[in-house]
Amino acid sequence: MIFFITAGVTLATLVNPLTVILAAFATVSGIAYASRLKGRGLWGNIIRGLPTALTLFYGSMTVRPLPDAELIPLALMFWIHDAGSNLLGALCDRDGDRLGGYHTYPVRRGDSATVRALVGFYVGWTALGLTWPVLFRGNINAVVYYIAMLASVALGSVSLLTVLRAPRPIARSVGLRAHEVVVVERIILGSFLVAAAGRPGLAILVAGPSMVLTVVAQRFMRSRHEPFRPVR
Repeated sequence: MIFFITAGVTLATLVNPLTVILAAFATVSGIAYASRLKGRGLWGNIIRGLPTALTLFYGSMTVRPLPDAELIPLALMFWIHDAGSNLLGALCDRDGDRLGGYHTYPVRRGDSATVRALVGFYVGWTALGLTWPVLFRGNINAVVYYIAMLASVALGSVSLLTVLRAPRPIARSVGLRAHEVVVVERIILGSFLVAAAGRPGLAILVAGPSMVLTVVAQRFMRSRHEPFRPVR
């Protein structure tokens, strides 16, 4: 792991030395989350989403000195989305975190407050994603953009409705089922900009195998390591 981290930093520095600043922010936020912020409620989930936002800027800075300002709303969209995804994971891990002494948001506030926060995150990232082409008319294919975005929005709603309709306290199996949907949805969300920018073939080439491998690995690992299979 140290080798690949070193190699990545070296290559990034050669391409654009300023990317090291983003890598430093991502590293600090990751360490802060793991060491202190995981057990500090909603702030931990928010900080956990920061590296995903920085990834968009990082990719942009591999082809130009600085990212365009119009990417800021999209970076914020990814930040909010990943914070919500992390909060959903915390809901799944609620009982274990409580036993381990981690005062995560679900442990502190309970399931109903957590679901309300998930609704807020969902509304936030979908609003940013759906309005971005209207506010910033970039060089993208709007049809492809909205097809992929609406697919992500639809899958996100399926995940959200799963926990909204669940009895309280929400069973871990229900949370895992909702998280399975998010895992697929965020692969689409993570590649749709490539397709909208005129490279749909490349987006499918990246997202397709990633989705298949992720779903298969998730099923295999959960069947071996979870005490139960997610309910259907």
